[in-house]
Amino acid sequence: MSRPSPRHRATTIGTPVIPVEVTARTPHLVLVTWIDDTGETPGTWCPTNLVGTARGPRNQESMSMDEDQTPEAVHVADNAYESLRALAQLTRATHPAPEVYRILGNLKNFGSFLPQISTQLAQGLVKSLEEYDVTEYEGKDPATSVALAGEHLARAAQLATQMGEELAKAQNAIAGQGYRTAEERRRAEELQRESHGAQPWDRWTPTTTRNYSPGTTRRMTPRSG
Repeated sequence: MSRPSPRHRATTIGTPVIPVEVTARTPHLVLVTWIDDTGETPGTWCPTNLVGTARGPRNQESMSMDEDQTPEAVHVADNAYESLRALAQLTRATHPAPEVYRILGNLKNFGSFLPQISTQLAQGLVKSLEEYDVTEYEGKDPATSVALAGEHLARAAQLATQMGEELAKAQNAIAGQGYRTAEERRRAEELQRESHGAQPWDRWTPTTTRNYSPGTTRRMTPRSG
């Protein structure tokens, strides 16, 4: 079953807007047709960013969505990509185990979500052959391409499951770790030295003096051994 394509206007910077009809599309190209001055209907493939939707009587019902007709799933995938790219930059810094533990706690969930997403995308591609009038660039068979994509998605799902398991194991391996900052460690060492200063005189230096009773001062020497 095919769905009518809304009327579009092909635009380029510095050129007139031309009313066109989108008759087929790929992820990066659309096949547009229009009626020229002679009444002929030529057609050509052009990049998707050169075609924008125009509102009018012929497509009023199909234009009930916002001007940006990009599906929400595509927007979410774009945001996920941006988040992962940002994380790739941020993880160049040094992170102690408790912070890595929290990061892995989120990343390991890809092991369950990615297989689900891959399976659903493969199923959606198969259904699209029935619900849309699917065409393919250079005259290839869409069903063949969908089947091949399904095989790759199935393998991707298996690898994603394995990845999630490994990330979970990495998280568990550092579950017991803690840390102190350099400043916290320095302060702890100072407190330890101060604590040692209250111990018996075998830890004192030859120049150390201490009052043992009112009015009495002794100079202590370290105990040998």
